[in-house]
Amino acid sequence: MNIIDAGWKHYISKQKDSYDENRVGRVITEHKQGVILITNEGELVGVVPRKFIYKTDEFQRPKAGDWVVFDKLPQEQKAVITQVLPRLTTLARKEVGKKIQTQVIATNIDVVFVVMGLDEDYNVSRVERYLLLVKDSGARAVIILNKSDKATDLEQQLDKIKAIANETPIISIEATNQNEIEKITKYIKPGETLVFVGSSGVGKSTLINNLIGFKRQHTQEVREKDDKGKHTTTRRELILLANGAVLIDTPGMRELGTVASEESLSANFADIESLALKCQFRDCDHEKSDGCAILQAIKNKKISRKHYEQFLKLRKEVNRIEAFDDTRKQQNLKLRAKKQSKTIKKILQNKNRR
Repeated sequence: MNIIDAGWKHYISKQKDSYDENRVGRVITEHKQGVILITNEGELVGVVPRKFIYKTDEFQRPKAGDWVVFDKLPQEQKAVITQVLPRLTTLARKEVGKKIQTQVIATNIDVVFVVMGLDEDYNVSRVERYLLLVKDSGARAVIILNKSDKATDLEQQLDKIKAIANETPIISIEATNQNEIEKITKYIKPGETLVFVGSSGVGKSTLINNLIGFKRQHTQEVREKDDKGKHTTTRRELILLANGAVLIDTPGMRELGTVASEESLSANFADIESLALKCQFRDCDHEKSDGCAILQAIKNKKISRKHYEQFLKLRKEVNRIEAFDDTRKQQNLKLRAKKQSKTIKKILQNKNRR
């Protein structure tokens, strides 16, 4: 495999700058010591300099899917990464603890297949969160409802997903049936990069095995008592598909944390946002106020109360992130002003001594 196989032509066609192709590579696997790069010389061990590890946060470090510029070490199959090239898309999630933590899942992704099982894994709210994550990334989303043979009420389950999917395509499939894989391939174009996301046990590894035509990903039986799968993918890696598309495989994600921005939240809940504009009063709280168009729509069963409650829950999370950001910015400004004041004081003291 070389950089053309890894999707270089598709990437560079969307960039203004040009680069020396013999010094360009794509990150295909991450590990504690560094990364693995695919280059025109084959696979190289990518050495990540301290400036990426210690002077920047995780968001700026080389991640799976990134295109990088490197300097190859003489007589070794190693290369020092000197630059991370601009990302077309970034699939990431945020969590708030003592500080906001951003975990980058993969970069330069064109299509994200959101996989959910139609068994005990079925969870509409989780799909909404994944769709918000994809919306933030800039990639396209496709929903895959796997294990259709285990669906308790397929039509009803599909209707619930359609209610929150907007324009996102939905595929109902049985991953173990090789003949049904064609439902997925029509969304995969040569040169593009795709990724499957979803909880452990939803069948991502089985889908990937059937998609590439042989058993590359190890699969395990789900636990009978709760239909939860064991983690079968332990690291991210890049797989070349027969039609020239590139697949980045990712570990299952059990907890998404907060994944939305204000823009993606508004886009994914456009029905609620549009109803809010029709409320009788501008300061409507959308919970108890008279003349609330949203509450009336719930009463008339035009939107579900669960859909609306999910919107409120996610909005609170977004507001929490934004408030945290504002506080951190204010703290940084105060710290910077304090340092500048100390520097000026030292300069004045030195002048007086002279």
